[in-house]
Amino acid sequence: MKMTKWTFLGLTALFAGFSSCQKNISETQNENYFTYEGKNYPTGAAYYSNDFIGSGYVQVFLTTTLQADNGANAVEFGFYKSEIPTSGTFTAHYFDTADFDSTKNFDEAMVGLNFSKQSLSYGTLFMGTEGPDATDFYKMDGSTVTVSKNGDNYTFVYELHFLKDGKTSVVKGQYTGKVLKE
Repeated sequence: MKMTKWTFLGLTALFAGFSSCQKNISETQNENYFTYEGKNYPTGAAYYSNDFIGSGYVQVFLTTTLQADNGANAVEFGFYKSEIPTSGTFTAHYFDTADFDSTKNFDEAMVGLNFSKQSLSYGTLFMGTEGPDATDFYKMDGSTVTVSKNGDNYTFVYELHFLKDGKTSVVKGQYTGKVLKE
């Protein structure tokens, strides 16, 4: 079983269910965005799930809105922790290696641009891992996520490098705000 495929299926299922979610989240704030190929994409909402894959693994999703429509965008990180980390800088590293350290590493990330609810597809999709199955996905050499928490608000600052077939795609961004339980 490849963790990243489960993450992709989970993100797709969660996006499909967003339209029924009635949480009142303020739309995009200026400081919450990611940049890809010189264009900024807003991430005005955030949530997490720690029960999709099982205990001891938490996924954080930063998205355009919790009420997905066509054109939604999202970034996701996977940590081998039971809850969202409250501080630290984490580098991409595959979890199933002797030197994986959950206090220093995250396992995988995904970026989806222009989600279509009708077709459950993306215009652009990057799924990354550092594992032995990285040939099926993008490698993530040099990717980092920095997390801090102040009161109820989290801050995520991230730079994700997705490498495949000699090409590197970089996604940089930040998010500050509440992260809701999915």
